[in-house]
Amino acid sequence: MENDSKLIGLYLNLDQKLVAIYNMLSGKKKYPLYARNMWQGLEEDEEEHVNYWQYLRKYNYDLDILTEKESRGYIKKLGELLMRADGLLDSARAGGIPLEQSFDSTVRIEFGTLVSPIYKVLHNHDIIFNSKVFNPRKEYDAHLKRITDAAKKIYHGDSIKRSLMNTYLSVKEERDRMARDAVNDPLTGLSNRRYLRNNGSFLMEIASREKKPLALVMIDVNKFKAINDRFGHPAGDRVLRKIGGILRENTRSSDMAIRYGGDEFAVLLFNQDAKKAGEFVLRLKKETSGARIIYRKNRYMNVTVSAGYSIYDPEKRPVLKKLVSAADAKMYEDKKKSV
Repeated sequence: MENDSKLIGLYLNLDQKLVAIYNMLSGKKKYPLYARNMWQGLEEDEEEHVNYWQYLRKYNYDLDILTEKESRGYIKKLGELLMRADGLLDSARAGGIPLEQSFDSTVRIEFGTLVSPIYKVLHNHDIIFNSKVFNPRKEYDAHLKRITDAAKKIYHGDSIKRSLMNTYLSVKEERDRMARDAVNDPLTGLSNRRYLRNNGSFLMEIASREKKPLALVMIDVNKFKAINDRFGHPAGDRVLRKIGGILRENTRSSDMAIRYGGDEFAVLLFNQDAKKAGEFVLRLKKETSGARIIYRKNRYMNVTVSAGYSIYDPEKRPVLKKLVSAADAKMYEDKKKSV
């Protein structure tokens, strides 16, 4: 937890410096307009990133997924990037820095941050400001696109630097893939149980601070073993994919739809009370039972689900595990009725 706090503080410090750097660079009229526009856009992005780190620091957020060894390595890396940022800030203040040199430094700082394994954090931790979701991975992807678009012009005649930029992007894509695999379920396209563990408790904290209701729904496919035994495992996979699609269609960006394991799913509904959770369950059951799922050429089957929900009480402040257990118990009560 101490290292997490230190990491967040270093990221905050770095992004605050970048706001100042990009503000200066965007005002240099000797640079072409596309470069000034890029730095202005980067400045606006970094102001959002500063808000992100300030929010995590304010609430002493535990990054949770980082080992002690990883944290120490990232702290060292960020210290090096801060020194590089200080050098760029001094050069920008001096006023004589050529376009390509300032851009080189920008690339090294931005990609030095984002291709590091800290990128796991960006894939694992969405946050909510005033009930609006801030997805750090998407924000940073858009941030990097500004840089790569400008690189096509600035590095147009430099094959070595173009090659270096392509290497940076290849490393980033591999980090993306590894980070996605860590928290995504490949069969359904939903987030996995690890993602719920990493983000669920944090979403509960946000619900408490914003005084918003929060519901957890647990869902189980009825007679799933019989489906696999009778129609085969490929048919069972189609059932799970179909339910995953129904959940995606019926949840918002501020919710979490999870494949919890096997034929069990979980959904965290932000700013939804018991009435809304009950309506969600009825809608889910109706859409699932009405879906025709192919199991063989021109042969279809229908499936049903059981579901139960629990409501987060910020005054009692239950842990996520208890919220899951309460919803699970109600789900099994519902399953008995379907037998």
